[in-house]
Amino acid sequence: MSLIAYADESGTHDELGLQPGSEAPVFGGFIADQDSWIKFRWHWASVLAKYTVPYFHYRELSQLTTGWTQLKQDTFLFELAAVAGAHVPVGSMINLRSYRKSGGTDYAYQFVFERFFADVQLELNSRWPKPSQTVTIILDQNSNKKWISHFAATFEDWQKKDARFKKYIFGDKKDPAHAPLQAADLIAYRVRKRAHRRLESGKPQEKYLFDTVLFRAIHAKPKAGQRVMGISALRNKAAEFASRDRTETFGRG
Repeated sequence: MSLIAYADESGTHDELGLQPGSEAPVFGGFIADQDSWIKFRWHWASVLAKYTVPYFHYRELSQLTTGWTQLKQDTFLFELAAVAGAHVPVGSMINLRSYRKSGGTDYAYQFVFERFFADVQLELNSRWPKPSQTVTIILDQNSNKKWISHFAATFEDWQKKDARFKKYIFGDKKDPAHAPLQAADLIAYRVRKRAHRRLESGKPQEKYLFDTVLFRAIHAKPKAGQRVMGISALRNKAAEFASRDRTETFGRG
């Protein structure tokens, strides 16, 4: 069985971690088998069509939802989380601010890539342990040659250690065929924002219902390869959940 991991980055616009939003860069997304991704695309397209949104990109959220109430925007995000969270999240991040303050001078995203592959391998071993179950990694388009070079080198190293890492390719997240990259964008942005708030406050972040929905596959204990179900039921409760979770504004800040 062939698996696909869709991954995106967030907060990688400043290698020094000095610019706002670059303090805790993230690289991650979701992994699932091809049949699961087919079902994902149907559900994801259904949400976008319901809200008359052409695609999802967190950075463009305010433009994509112009004129909406905050509750409608939050409900939209909850419906997307209901679809994305049925799949197994994989990824990593680094406290770049702390790394630089400690004197670190290496290309810090290299560590993020290493931890990403380690996390993917962990999920392969626990959920899809057969040697024949290979994984293809699909990344969002990227024009940063240094980023691409380091990722390619890391992939080659891991492929030598674990033949289940089949290949990696780039895709356009706005292309419906690569819609899972939009889900990767959602979770990467969410993780980075929570990490940033923790760095700013110095305290653990409160748990929100949104995160429970988005990360629910982590806590589920399905049989090997089994998907976490309940997408439609969770979508139906999106407005209720958004109302209950109003203590945090997901679309801003």
